[in-house]
Amino acid sequence: MEDSTLGGLRRLPEFRKARDHLWQSDGSLQWFVRENRAELVASGALVMLNGRWHANEPKFDSFVLEAGQRAAQKHTTQTREAA
Repeated sequence: MEDSTLGGLRRLPEFRKARDHLWQSDGSLQWFVRENRAELVASGALVMLNGRWHANEPKFDSFVLEAGQRAAQKHTTQTREAA
């Protein structure tokens, strides 16, 4: 799927339901978006249309993977420093 197509846009509740293995509730996705909103918007992963937030599926998925990688690297660094 192309990053620039409108077909990849999903309202957040619909996006979350397709990824309920990551976010078991709407609140958990809302927390993630609140914590990362500026970066999500800057990356094109989160857009607002008609006053509602939408996820650009391929870009949002990529952002989640990159955020997870950063968190893992940070955890690994902190674990090494504590040892």
